Amino acid sequence: MKLDVRTFAVTLGLSMGLGVMGFTLWSLLLTGPRSLTIFARIIPVFSISLQGSLIGFGWAFLSGFIGGFVFSSIYNFVVSFLK
Repeated sequence: MKLDVRTFAVTLGLSMGLGVMGFTLWSLLLTGPRSLTIFARIIPVFSISLQGSLIGFGWAFLSGFIGGFVFSSIYNFVVSFLK
């Protein structure tokens, strides 16, 4: 069974983007802008704010999309090779 590359990439991108955005907003509401320093080290121009959560969503979506695209392409190649 092959994966739909575009659908898998968009799904993974949205999942990662919404996860980073949600976690940022949740942390901002509960603890204030003192936490999530790991995101600030990984994601360029990230800050613990509403604007930062949108930037984090964009970068996480892009990373997830590329990762999902590569993973599903390799998976489809291996599946077609084994048949």
